[in-house]
Amino acid sequence: MARGKGQIYAAMTDGSPVTQVPRTPAPPSGPLASVWVPRRFLTNTGVRVDNFREYINERIAGRGMILPDGQIITSLMPDNVEVIFDGDHAWECPSSREWAPIYQSYFGLAKPYQLSEEDDVLTSSHVMWRVPESYVRGDERIVGILHGLTDDYYFTCPCHYAEVVYTTHHRLVCIGCGFLHAVLLAPLQFRHYVALTAQEWIDFFDPDGARREEPVRLSVIDFRDVEHAPMLWVTDFWLDAKHEFIFFARSPKDVIREAIRGTERDPTIFAEAGWTPVPMGPSPVDEIADASMEIGLLQNAAAALGEGAAYYASARMQPDHIVYAIPDLFRAIELILKAKLHELDAQGLDDRPRTTTVIKRLGKLGVPIAQSQRAVIDAGRRLRNHLQHGTATFNQRDALRICRDMLIFIDRFSIEKLDLWIGDAIAPAPWKEVLKIREIATTATAAADALLSDARTDSHAEITVCNSCGNATMLRPHPRTGASCVYCAHIPVET
Repeated sequence: MARGKGQIYAAMTDGSPVTQVPRTPAPPSGPLASVWVPRRFLTNTGVRVDNFREYINERIAGRGMILPDGQIITSLMPDNVEVIFDGDHAWECPSSREWAPIYQSYFGLAKPYQLSEEDDVLTSSHVMWRVPESYVRGDERIVGILHGLTDDYYFTCPCHYAEVVYTTHHRLVCIGCGFLHAVLLAPLQFRHYVALTAQEWIDFFDPDGARREEPVRLSVIDFRDVEHAPMLWVTDFWLDAKHEFIFFARSPKDVIREAIRGTERDPTIFAEAGWTPVPMGPSPVDEIADASMEIGLLQNAAAALGEGAAYYASARMQPDHIVYAIPDLFRAIELILKAKLHELDAQGLDDRPRTTTVIKRLGKLGVPIAQSQRAVIDAGRRLRNHLQHGTATFNQRDALRICRDMLIFIDRFSIEKLDLWIGDAIAPAPWKEVLKIREIATTATAAADALLSDARTDSHAEITVCNSCGNATMLRPHPRTGASCVYCAHIPVET
């Protein structure tokens, strides 16, 4: 139940990519190629695409081509291209890449064409197309996925997908976008269990894959095992991804926080512009991990509280939602009581005690539960049992009151015994409804004041009046970050 030392979005600015655990898409027809157009293929209004395609394809057909970013293609430019006409502004020609016999041996190309050979001026106008080549070619197979095991950080391609795989051709290639990252000089020495084709990868990891729920034992390769490995060929994608990984995985959080301010890495900027977070599934490396799902007591309690509070907030207009609010809120109570017992006695939960036993053990350890609080817990348990084990008849107002009382207990116990604030676990919309409970509003006022204490002495921070709740609790930690209210979680959206 932690929104961090402040507002909900500020806690996200710790250097984690906005899409840190992206979801695998079905691969498109091939990686994206982009080539700047020499001035002679331009008119006053556009690009002479047919002439340019014929010129490029002559060179690809005879020699292959090295793209400016280091991708190597042998397939011809198709008819379906995207033209970005930006006038005839000069574009600095990329330097030639050396082509040694070892490259010729691996790629099977004598001397690929490069834009640096052009005598004409390259322009900022360019042509883009999907290279009609499979991400995994011929007899090549996927035998591992790259991840920062030691650094405990995702290795993410510049396309934002954490799906850079290692193949039997000792290539590192992103299955999210198809771009080649690097070719190792020698094969990695590790134990692999499966060797997947491109279609099998889709079947296992695509959201609509036919085998997306079946087990698959894919090896995970630690970034440190390839960080300094001799490379035969590297692309700009590898250099950029490697640099980004090292910075975000190994830099102090305050350095990262300062570096991402005012950039697309800071989600608070998107939030203030009206964007909302989109849930994304786990990355493949999380799906295959032996302990990919580990839900602690407090994390479990936060989830139950968040769901229960949301149903409580909507139950006045949709009475049937009370059926969901009661079990969730009671589960939150059970879990926070168990979390406190586990904190005081590491073996206190070994015999899986009932809630009444947990309460007795807490009392013996110096955390008594008052009779009035036990009455709230008992009322919630009886109603939960009626709903869980058969039919139930109850008064809506009584049920709402029981939910309110359970929320008050959770709020008080969390802040007093666990030093946690329930405002960190409840989404902004239901939180505004929960704040109508006087006791919880009092706690929230004190919590907001504590959260703002550091900001009041920070010359970069700005505290203003929230136009939603009317309190002077709208915090902008830095001029180049977004703002949100530490009391009601409102985010001002720029219009």
